[in-house]
Amino acid sequence: MIAPSRGAAYRRFYLYSALSMAVIALSIGAALLLREGLHLAGFGFRSGTQDASRALALAAALIAFAVPVGGVHLWLIVRSLADPVERAIGIRHQFLNLWVLSALLAELFTGLALMNTAARSATADVTGQA
Repeated sequence: MIAPSRGAAYRRFYLYSALSMAVIALSIGAALLLREGLHLAGFGFRSGTQDASRALALAAALIAFAVPVGGVHLWLIVRSLADPVERAIGIRHQFLNLWVLSALLAELFTGLALMNTAARSATADVTGQA
């Protein structure tokens, strides 16, 4: 088997890092939209008009950045997997494991934040008994 070059390792690191930043930007944008939606539904303290418009503008900008940048880098990663040497590299599995760990931590923190928001809201009734 042919050992991959140092340039290929740098290219791979760049592609996975750029895709990671795009996914993080997309996640932050989605979280902002979710937070404003929950505030609008009565969970937590309602944002002011200026704060809500600022959050929605930031979310739109992050999503508008993340989708094309992430899509292009994902396409380049998938295209590079046609090479048998590239497919055999184990670093892809380490990136996947890192993303699974990050996703689990994000779910944990998001769940805790949602429970805290629902517990603090006196008007929100999540049981449907009201």
